[in-house]
Amino acid sequence: MYSLAWVGLKTPDIFRHAFHSQSVPPLGVNRGHYTDPLTDDLIAEAERTSGSTQQQRIYQSLQARLLDTLPYVPLWYEDNVALSTTAIRGYTLKTDGNFDGLLHIQWAASTTIQPQIARGADP
Repeated sequence: MYSLAWVGLKTPDIFRHAFHSQSVPPLGVNRGHYTDPLTDDLIAEAERTSGSTQQQRIYQSLQARLLDTLPYVPLWYEDNVALSTTAIRGYTLKTDGNFDGLLHIQWAASTTIQPQIARGADP
């Protein structure tokens, strides 16, 4: 399995660590020393907000602000894609890209898996 995401994150709380003005190394990973009072305010507002719908609105505003002010170009697509086989059942693709869907997979009862070994061409 391969993922192009922050490993183990299920919420956008990474924004403080990555973009808050007080999170420059060694206190965070704001390596570009990005400083923007509105970004800091949006991060703090999202952290204070308990409702997920309201948090989503704030994080959308934060993402728009970062897209407008940072010299970054997103290099991935928003699609979540899963490939599967009839040999397993119970997998659910999660919209946030996390791997929790793997917690409930089971081998299909009538399936026997034969291991395959890929071999490269001989030199």
